[in-house]
Amino acid sequence: MITTYLPWIAIAAGIAALFSRDGLKAPPESPPKSPPNRLVWAILGLLAAVALWAGFTYAKQAEDVKVTAIGFVVGLALAAASNQIGGSGFQRGASLAGPIGLAAIARGLGSLAFVPEWLTSHEVGLGVGVAVGAWLLAKPSDTGWAWKTAAILDGTLLVDLLGEAGPGDRAAHAGLALLVAGCVLASALPTLITASNLKNKLKESGTGILFAAVFSGFAVLIATRYVWIGHVWHIALMASALALVVHWFTASDNEGSPYTSLLGMVIWLGVATLAFGLLRGFGMSIALLTAVLVFLILGDVRSIASLSPLAAMTVYRVFKEWHQSAAKTLDIGQHYELIGFIAGMALIALALEMRQRRREHPIASGAMALMLMALPILTAILLGAKGTVGLLVGSGFAYVVLGSALHGLAPFVLQMGLGLLIAGTYDWYASLIDLTRDQKVFALEVAVPIVAVLLLLIGFLTKPVEQARAEAS
Repeated sequence: MITTYLPWIAIAAGIAALFSRDGLKAPPESPPKSPPNRLVWAILGLLAAVALWAGFTYAKQAEDVKVTAIGFVVGLALAAASNQIGGSGFQRGASLAGPIGLAAIARGLGSLAFVPEWLTSHEVGLGVGVAVGAWLLAKPSDTGWAWKTAAILDGTLLVDLLGEAGPGDRAAHAGLALLVAGCVLASALPTLITASNLKNKLKESGTGILFAAVFSGFAVLIATRYVWIGHVWHIALMASALALVVHWFTASDNEGSPYTSLLGMVIWLGVATLAFGLLRGFGMSIALLTAVLVFLILGDVRSIASLSPLAAMTVYRVFKEWHQSAAKTLDIGQHYELIGFIAGMALIALALEMRQRRREHPIASGAMALMLMALPILTAILLGAKGTVGLLVGSGFAYVVLGSALHGLAPFVLQMGLGLLIAGTYDWYASLIDLTRDQKVFALEVAVPIVAVLLLLIGFLTKPVEQARAEAS
């Protein structure tokens, strides 16, 4: 009964969150954002058109291709809507609750639109699409709605996907239930604090403890009255408490030193170990989503980057649940797997550095997005299953390469989007792994010139910021 109405509850809670007021602190003064130019919208439209064409063209071979393509387009639209709403000043008062509300609405509509047998494919496309859309619409250093919505939604989808693959039954909707709790918490609690005059009595630390305690209470209800898995609230409570610890360390570090970031990563690696021991991959995903929600409710975007290794291991568990034989190849001592690991780590860092250090250009961003989406296919052809698994795991450590240079949500969102793409589409191109050596050499001869041309195009369109300023002056 509850599961039937849960999507409707999520949509209602999401709409309420969109029109809520944070009430805890005024939004920072900043100049209005310039809207994406027409070229960005053209690239988004082209991606959507190509995805729908491919989905409906190959639907006869595999129906899930069409459903995934639809989810991808919905994800692009969600990122665009989130970016527009957050940047237009439509609801500045919901800067904390708004992105959580949009994620809840999208996830709830998906449950209503697709039967359970197709919902997984839709969720994969949705998670990839919202990450690609955020990449094209928002700068990596931006902490606006597009990146926040993508981070929350992808974290929710990981919980639901691993809940379905693991415990099953209502656990497949545990992420949506936690998301509803996040909506209520982000929209109602700040208003109650302000109305009851607790705003002046609670310091920031007290506010954080109150947030974490109330969310843990919601987790207890979900664990004991909905999914009937007691360890869910144990993990949520642990993740909430440690999110406060990491938040306090980050808040006291005004210089953004690597020490704080690495300390957070070590803490979340310990959480991953404990959560896996209790509920395996499903437990890791609960910890991940809980931490994301608590950090965002506290307005602490910088600490989310420390979750990258936990997110990488969680996405790997999705891949392992769906592709048992390929996942057995994980061995960092293997040559192909090591290459894939380095490629996943370095290429996401390269893409982010391009957007961060060089001049913005929509075509260059689109070309880089195309390269990242095509990377799993090329990796499967050249490096096989070992390289593909290495690519998936390595993408979670791009933040290590970037260090403290970038504290936005971009590394976290991109790694989850790439991970969902690999896990959800691996069966489509797994047959390419068995190509002969001559066929692989031919594929390499075709791919290298294409990649070289794309890199030259990106380099030409995105001159370093200092060089572009010097030429303009």
